[in-house]
Amino acid sequence: MGVPVYDADSRAKSLMKNHPVLKDSIVKQFGEEAYTKEGEINRGYLASKIYNQAEAREKLNGLVHPVVAEDYKNWCELNVEKGYRLTIKEAALLIETDSYKNLDALILVTAPDELKIKRTLLRDSFRSKEEVEKILSSQMPDILKAKAANYVVINDDKNLLLPQILEIYHKLVN
Repeated sequence: MGVPVYDADSRAKSLMKNHPVLKDSIVKQFGEEAYTKEGEINRGYLASKIYNQAEAREKLNGLVHPVVAEDYKNWCELNVEKGYRLTIKEAALLIETDSYKNLDALILVTAPDELKIKRTLLRDSFRSKEEVEKILSSQMPDILKAKAANYVVINDDKNLLLPQILEIYHKLVN
């Protein structure tokens, strides 16, 4: 529908790879093994550190989230300059980090955990089912997230997505 979308996860990965200050901070905190010899994020290594230790996860988030927040702020300013009235920020931890409070509305996209696991394994072939389950267990359950959401989209392969999205879109632009 022509609405710009800020994909926080993709931007975080890009910033972790390309933002020199952030990259240095990650290496100082987690060691040279956090990156491959080619300069790519060693996702398997970092995942093994952060999903087994809450303190390590908080440290990584404490390094990455402020840089992503600044990047998002700059992205918003650019889109306002371009004349967009509506933008979307897509992120997994909007509620857990309280960053949803800086948004005009919160849309929760929900699906059964089994389906989330299946979709994640298809997308991230390097992950095991157990690892995906750990990731999900570290996140707030959808039933609690729904209490903070202004809108809920059910993405369970049973309900049609487009009518749900169009209804929300029309409410937001009018």
